[in-house]
Formats: sequence, C-alpha cells, structure tokens
Amino acid sequence: MQPGLSCQSKELRVLPCLEDFVTPIRASVTIALPDTDPPGPILPPSTGPTWVEIPFEQNCGDDEVCEADLGVREVPGDAAVLGVPSAELRVQLIVDNRREDAYKAALQVQHPPGVSYRWARASQASAPVPITCWDAQGAEGQPWGLSCNLSYPILRAGWQVMVEVTFDLQQNATWEKSVGLMATVSSENEPNITLGDNTKSWDVPVHFVLNLVASWQEDSTPHLNFTPPPAPQQDTAAPLSGGASQRPHPGQPQNAGDALCPPAPSAAPRRGRGCPPSASGKWGALPHRVPL
Repeated sequence: MQPGLSCQSKELRVLPCLEDFVTPIRASVTIALPDTDPPGPILPPSTGPTWVEIPFEQNCGDDEVCEADLGVREVPGDAAVLGVPSAELRVQLIVDNRREDAYKAALQVQHPPGVSYRWARASQASAPVPITCWDAQGAEGQPWGLSCNLSYPILRAGWQVMVEVTFDLQQNATWEKSVGLMATVSSENEPNITLGDNTKSWDVPVHFVLNLVASWQEDSTPHLNFTPPPAPQQDTAAPLSGGASQRPHPGQPQNAGDALCPPAPSAAPRRGRGCPPSASGKWGALPHRVPL
C-alpha cells in the first residue's frame, strides 16, 4: 500500500430471495471530499464512480468447470377424457441433475393441437422451485410446444425436481385412442456425452364420453331396466348308488317299502301300504315290494 493510502472494509448483505447466482454482483464506489473553509484539496474533474464485480462461489469441483447431467422421465398418470366440460390433461415429470450446477436449465414439452397451457408448478423436497412457462403454436403441421425456465438461472447439483403441468382440453379436439407427448430438458453447460436421457416420449390414453339419449312414447313404461335376466334353473335328481342321476318314472316307487298301485281312471298313482278300492269295490293287491 502506498504511503498516505488506507483501505476500508464494507459489508454487503444479500437478500435470501436472490435468484441469479451466475452473474457477479456489481458495486459502485464514489469518492467525494467534504467542503471546508478555507477550501482544502479537491478531486480532479474526471473522478467518477468506480465499479467492482463480486463473483459468486461456484460449485464446480476442483477443475472449476461446471458440467451438468440432466435427465427427465414421466410419472404415469390418468387418461385424458374428451367431451366433458372443463376437461384437463395433467402431466407430471421428474427432472434431475446428477452432476454439478446446471446453468439456465430449460424444459420443453411437445403436445398435439387441442390443448392450451393453464399453469405449472415445481418443487424440490417439498420446497417450491421457480418455474416460468409459456405456450406457443409451432409451425404449420407441427406439434405445439410448451417452454419453461426451471430454477432459473441455476439448477443445483443433486436436485430432483417434480414438475406438474396442467393443460385445458378443447372439446372439439380430434384425437385417437392415445396421444403422444415428448419432454426435453437442456442447459448451457451439459456435455454432449450425457444427453442420452434428456428426452422422453410417452403416450397418454384417451377416453371419450358417451352421451346416451333415451326416448319413449307416452303410453310406455317410463323406466329403463338394465338388470340382466335370471339364470335358467336346472332340474336335478338324487343320485343313484351307481353315481348317475335319474328322475323316477310314473308309477315307479320312490321310497323303500312303497307299493306300486295301478293308476285310477282319473287320478295319478298313490303311494302307500295298500291300494284304494277298485271300481268293483275291492281293495287292490300289492303287486310287489321294493327290496331293501
């Protein structure tokens, strides 16, 4: 230090809501002399503020070169339902950074026409992460795209961010049984060798609402029965000793000790130890007995 010069230390307080940890903090220093009587020394007219830059400490390892390794994957969710009011498509993604800090991390989601961006949110270990998204129509015949700045300007090393994006579905959208989506993450400092898992494509099933219109005449029953008919009943008989089932024939004794009575002219055969009197007034004889 030169003779007659002195240094003074000043402390700067950084607010906790600071988002930009890449650009150095610029501070200006202005020197002025107080007015005295009689006048004392004065500064040259060309003296102006002096600017200094205070860099942030970067998490870049011993080589002081930050290299990120981003990846993205989808979280399986519900199907899209077309034909209902206020229908929506909810997309959940996991974006992780397996290496050092990623600068200006971005997320793009390509989707077909028929949806419009509603809102998005991101969180890391239940803590909110800044995310800003905008939706714009792509070139003619190309899918529309959603672009997002994720944890701008730095996505910290080791972070695993849950991203949830909600789209509004247009009721006149013409989709098939499924719709394809594709998500891509990028940053300014990821080497090409680790870009293999930066893009993920998947299909979302599409369900369609079926509107039923029922009409009937004035003299018809005003209700609809969707109950299936009862199952047909099957006749079963007691199994014989040989394992087969058989229905007894008319006039055949059913229990041990029952007698076979000749049928009356206008009545069915009766079981019992004796037969009713015949037309001549005599009791009928027992023809035979079933052996026990």
